[in-house]
Amino acid sequence: MSRRWLFLMVAILILTGVGSFYAVQQEARLYAIEPARGKVAWSTVVGSGTTYSYIPTVSAGQVYVWTQPWNGRDELQRQPAQLRAFYAASGATRWVYEPAAPQTHDLPALAHQQTVFTVVADTAGQAQLTALDASNGQVRWQVPPAEGRVWGDVPTGFGSEKTSIFPLGPDVLVFSVINSSNEIFAERRNWQTGALVWGVNLGKNETAFPPLSANVVTTDTTVAVNINPLLILDGATGQRRFSPGGRWSQVLLNDTLYASFPDGLRAFDLKNGQQRWFHALPEPTEVLEDRTWFMGLNASAEQVYGVVTANRQDDRYVVVALDAADGRMRWSTPIDHQGYRSWSRPQPVGDVLIVDSFQQSGNKLVALNTADGKVRWTLPIGLQGLGIDPQRITSDGQRIFAADREPRWRTWLAMLNQAWR
Repeated sequence: MSRRWLFLMVAILILTGVGSFYAVQQEARLYAIEPARGKVAWSTVVGSGTTYSYIPTVSAGQVYVWTQPWNGRDELQRQPAQLRAFYAASGATRWVYEPAAPQTHDLPALAHQQTVFTVVADTAGQAQLTALDASNGQVRWQVPPAEGRVWGDVPTGFGSEKTSIFPLGPDVLVFSVINSSNEIFAERRNWQTGALVWGVNLGKNETAFPPLSANVVTTDTTVAVNINPLLILDGATGQRRFSPGGRWSQVLLNDTLYASFPDGLRAFDLKNGQQRWFHALPEPTEVLEDRTWFMGLNASAEQVYGVVTANRQDDRYVVVALDAADGRMRWSTPIDHQGYRSWSRPQPVGDVLIVDSFQQSGNKLVALNTADGKVRWTLPIGLQGLGIDPQRITSDGQRIFAADREPRWRTWLAMLNQAWR
């Protein structure tokens, strides 16, 4: 027996045999982090040790997070679930919503228009788009998907994100990927009644990165969905405007689309699809040892932020800031990063930019100054710190919110397994 597997068996025996250590490792919490200093402003328990937490959503001074018991396998099958609302300032619980039926699928949530939109299964097993009053968690309305379509297709495993909800003007946009055909459906729904505004079948999802939250971005009037190729849809009608052909990541801001291509980053005018500027990728020898590309993108009014990563797992990636007006490089900062690629978007929060750093010795959140790219602070996560997934954080512009994504002991074993390879 290899040293790696022997060590893991011993770890399992320890975890299951020592009650106090097991309980501490399993506690699932929601964290609020101050972006200026990287300190935890507050944390609160969101579930027992076998709780799986979904990505939080935040709006108008409240944070919402779905939690569900973990049944010991990768699938979440017929488990009761709870959507909890917390005050963003203190972490105090405001209300808890629990569907009448156990849930068998993803549990997306979007806080928008003083309403929380989600998809839950009713007692007959039919998934319903559900609108909850943000003040008390009471159901305002529920509607099924359009005829012949499905919401909440059973995911293939943790984080499949087969259903996601996005804001689109005053309304909401529901995307769903169907496992059997890998087709993507999009439906715009009136936020007050749930009535169908438009619905389209976008065809098969050919992208290598399936999470919808990473492949769809919206503004009040436009939808960008990356199913390889990248499609730009008119928000009012669902009709295709143009397809620039971007491949990995995209972000919309005001009237501009920023999209990554194999050779660099391009900015397009959303009104006519014309290219505004192009920024070529750096030569591999300049920053990394292998072919590079822009993986995660985000933007502010002044700067576009990108994660330049390698074609294979390397020991670092580079975070860059480009001038939003002309694509010129403003700064670049290398980040030590081992064992995993960085799939997450850099998150601008106030005057810092939040990125992740996976390390065999301990994972971290890293905050960079948006002005010059210098490291402001680092925060240990994972086994050595907060049990959060850095790719699933959210912010209200004042604080960062993240929840334990899955049982702490499972994360701990996964990190040990990675370290002993």
